[in-house]
Amino acid sequence: MASSNVVFIACAVFATTFYCSEAVPRIIDGILAHIQDFPFVALISPRHWMGWQHQRSIQVHCGGTLIHPRFVVTAFHCFMKKGNASNYVVYFYVQNRCQPSTYPPHDIQRLHSRPDSQVGTKVQHDIMVLELVQPRVLPFYAHLPTERLTVSQIGTVVGFGLVKIVGSGNPKDLPCSLQQMNEFVLPLARCDFVEGRIIGAFCAFNPLRHFATACRGDSGGPWFTRDANGDFILFGVSSFGDEKCNQERFHDAFTNVYFYREWITGIVNGFLY
Repeated sequence: MASSNVVFIACAVFATTFYCSEAVPRIIDGILAHIQDFPFVALISPRHWMGWQHQRSIQVHCGGTLIHPRFVVTAFHCFMKKGNASNYVVYFYVQNRCQPSTYPPHDIQRLHSRPDSQVGTKVQHDIMVLELVQPRVLPFYAHLPTERLTVSQIGTVVGFGLVKIVGSGNPKDLPCSLQQMNEFVLPLARCDFVEGRIIGAFCAFNPLRHFATACRGDSGGPWFTRDANGDFILFGVSSFGDEKCNQERFHDAFTNVYFYREWITGIVNGFLY
């Protein structure tokens, strides 16, 4: 079982900003993903004083998921230290973040968080909705779930987070391209986190790839499935995991979006919380 210290430290460091470096072939034990397959994936980056046109690369802060032209779902803990919308921008359709962006970033108009969100000795309601200033128009978006997750259900995790970690983490271990891996949902009783310390979450892991895991920089990114119609369903938001991202078979924890669908829908429909 993970200790409360592991839970707290992991959440605190996941939101750390990293900078671009050499290309690395995978997430921790994951595989290369193609952004055209997942155009709803967002990359949240600190606002750069030089402006996006002059950046040689895109800095990684957290991930997110576009569910509507104006709204992105991400993790609350990504904005604990600098919880101001003007401090960050959102990029879409980033194939190689180690090159200048083809498209300008989107400014954030407002951060929508729940009053009961908390990250510390307890991690509860680790979810946030970003409202964009200008809409991001796509032919399709990720959908909110209408049914509960089931044990052993398989989903996909994507992100630009660290692909390996030694010590406190090295920015050189961030990939240039989006990475992905598959994970299975576990019963809550088998999750590594201590019962009662995590509210509104589920855990998952890949039994075939012992060290496959989300890591720093992947926070806020999606855990999703596809339904019979081919629609992407956002079931989870990457929340926390093993502090060192290297414990064999450590379970990743995700905010369970199903529990927050009415709250999110209320924001999208114009009811501010």
